[in-house]
Amino acid sequence: MDAPNLDAANRCTRDIIALTTLSSVWLGAKPLRIAESLLAALDTTLAPRLAYIYLPAEGDQASITLATIDRNVAKPQMVAELGSQILAWSVQHDPDEILVLSVAGVTAPVRVCVYPLGFNAESGILAAGFTDGDAPTRIQRTLLNVAANQALVACKNTALRQQAEDSRLEAEALNKVVRILAAELDLQAVLQKATDAAQELTGVQSSAFFYRITHPQDETALSYTVSGAPRDVFEKFAHLRSAEFFDPAFAGAGPFRIADVLADSSVARISPHHLMAGGLLPVRSYLAVPVLSRTGELLGGLFLGHPQPGIFTNRAERLAVGLAAQAAIAIDNASLYSQAQKEIADRKRVEKTLRETQARLDATLTAAEIATWTWDIQKNRMVADKNSAQLFSLTPEEARGERIETYIKAIHPEDRPGVEKSVARALEKGTYEMEYRILQSDGSSRWVVARGKVEYDEAGRPAQFPGVIIDITERRKAEEKLRQSEERFRFMAESMPLKIFTVLCYGGADYFNRQWVEFTGLPLEQLQNWSWSQFVHADDLAENILRWKHSIQTGDSFQIEHRFRRKDGVYRWHLTRAQAMCDADGKVLMWIGASTDIDDQKQWSENLERAVQERTVCLKETIGELEGFSYSISHDLRAPLRSMKTFAEILAEECGEEIGPEARDYIRRIITSANRMDRLIQDVLNYSRIANSELRLETINLRELLDGIVESYPNLRPSRVQITIKEPIPLVRANQAAVTQCLSNLLGNAVKFVTEGVYPQVHIWAEQHPDCVKVFIKDNGIGIPPDARERIFGIFQRLNPKYEGTGIGLAIVKKAAERMGGRVGFESQPGTGTTFCLELQAIGSSNPTKGNGTGITEAQKSRLA
Repeated sequence: MDAPNLDAANRCTRDIIALTTLSSVWLGAKPLRIAESLLAALDTTLAPRLAYIYLPAEGDQASITLATIDRNVAKPQMVAELGSQILAWSVQHDPDEILVLSVAGVTAPVRVCVYPLGFNAESGILAAGFTDGDAPTRIQRTLLNVAANQALVACKNTALRQQAEDSRLEAEALNKVVRILAAELDLQAVLQKATDAAQELTGVQSSAFFYRITHPQDETALSYTVSGAPRDVFEKFAHLRSAEFFDPAFAGAGPFRIADVLADSSVARISPHHLMAGGLLPVRSYLAVPVLSRTGELLGGLFLGHPQPGIFTNRAERLAVGLAAQAAIAIDNASLYSQAQKEIADRKRVEKTLRETQARLDATLTAAEIATWTWDIQKNRMVADKNSAQLFSLTPEEARGERIETYIKAIHPEDRPGVEKSVARALEKGTYEMEYRILQSDGSSRWVVARGKVEYDEAGRPAQFPGVIIDITERRKAEEKLRQSEERFRFMAESMPLKIFTVLCYGGADYFNRQWVEFTGLPLEQLQNWSWSQFVHADDLAENILRWKHSIQTGDSFQIEHRFRRKDGVYRWHLTRAQAMCDADGKVLMWIGASTDIDDQKQWSENLERAVQERTVCLKETIGELEGFSYSISHDLRAPLRSMKTFAEILAEECGEEIGPEARDYIRRIITSANRMDRLIQDVLNYSRIANSELRLETINLRELLDGIVESYPNLRPSRVQITIKEPIPLVRANQAAVTQCLSNLLGNAVKFVTEGVYPQVHIWAEQHPDCVKVFIKDNGIGIPPDARERIFGIFQRLNPKYEGTGIGLAIVKKAAERMGGRVGFESQPGTGTTFCLELQAIGSSNPTKGNGTGITEAQKSRLA
């Protein structure tokens, strides 16, 4: 071999050795380190004008694309352009074919040899380009092939190491989750912890676990837990029909992963806004994994989302699938535990219910005085409860094993033969019922009713005879009392002079006493089929039937005055009353009635009414004469009084100086007495007029009336008294003259009855009420003593002789107020003044009364508070 060829062979051998040792250098290296060192080795050994390497993404490692041009690292844009051409060539051509490229910065065309890493370039692509016309040579191809094989081995080893490491980390993470889930037996807690673990393992923004729930109506819904997002975001997916996006996972077809939900055609039919839960939770990367039970039943789905696209890798999917499998096991365990707990609780509840039922049954039997027994006929052995033992004076032990003869001996001797015959018949016919007495240890006896039914064996022979014994002693006593009560009632009804009858709840009569027979002359058999038309006068019958139907329908008491036909055809007035007798619930059981003969009283009442009417006419005539007489008397009395007063005044004026001081005092007293007598006669006349005359009520303006009274009376003018009127003063419905009398008398008293030296002060105000107006008059006078409260409104009641007056003023006020449908009252403390309240009818009152002297109610007469 010549020297050049030998050098080339040595150089080729050296390059092959250098390239084959790269695998040891790349041991444990990252893919990027392998790519960089491989390009450097190619530049050293082959010195190509172009070197290119592409390693696809693996696991969490992104894809790698590197290139050098004349041993210089190419710019990213150039790398992308070269990569697109080389990748496209590798898909359509064999490695032996040459790719010719025009490369920026290289003058001559570059002949590129492309080698796939792996059979289908699954591990990447290696390429080298030369400008020599015969390049790449056979040696260059050999070196490229060696480099490609070394790169493939290195990538495979790195991938295997990474897979092993990923598997280890995944196993550790899943084992941690397994321990967490295995320690939890509450289903809701399992779901929440699985959801939290999914978010932690995959590093996504949000995760949700939807769990299928089947209701008794076969309606399937979703219960869900959420991690990393608000819970209410998923409320719209709470039912399967609204969860279209979950269909692939719920179909149980396996994991469903989308790199970008906005670009994936498989979800184009579903609105992105719908997928993003109304924009509240933006989701671009999406992963759904079904959760299946051990038997393959779909339990639910695990759903992961992230706002960035391309987040979910194969590793994230494997972790989610592993987590779903462990969650399914935990869910099955929690469901089994919950079911076991429910069954235990149900069993305890059933046991408790049985105990409570048995206790209630025992208590009910004891309260109802019911005893149970069973007679084993073939063994002649009685088994009875404690109530039976107590009835037959046996111990509980004896009651559970005695022969039937022991029980027969405890039965009253008079009833024993009948019981034995009844038992014998029961053994033949199968049923038994008997009432008898049981002797007690203290010598008394108790009434019972025994019932039983014979049970037969397969051969048709009597085998068991169970039954009950009910203590009916109290019922027997009640029946006896009822019988005695009915006898007493019938005795009383037959002895009374009233016509007594009883009627059933629906109106049919079932009892008439003998007075009915004597009055009507009808036998009891005919009276039983009674009707009101048999007895009642035709003129009274319609009203009678109407009231009776009302009472039957409502249960109200029945009362009416009507005429009954006597056996001689004469009708006599009767007062009939009937009262319903009801049970505890108010249901009518029967009617008890009585008819009283009131014909004599009716006649007497009619005669009395005629007499009253006659006397009333006479009384009205008398009252009219008295009114005329009172006016006449008042006029005749006032005439001499006026003469006395006039002559006394003339005498005092013309002879005052001659008659002396004592005579002048007598004259003064005559004039004063005459004035007082005149006022007294006038007040009596006013009282009589108010008490007896017709008062017409009309609308009165109280404010104008008060102002007129103050202006008309000299003793009420501002120079002598301070009168304050507080607005508003409402309109009232009253009689003009009567209300003037009331207000003038009340104001006059307020000014008059004050302590000497005290300036009178009067305050007037009013209160509007729905049916009345209250007028208040408050003074600063001497007040009214407590012992005078009851007589202050009486006629001729003068409480203090120091003050002038006739004692009729307040009586006039009271009478006038009552005649107008109102009232008067007061509050007073001696020495502090008095407040009078005059109550008058309001305009538009819902309860108006006429001013006709009818007076007021007792409540109105009470003293005002």
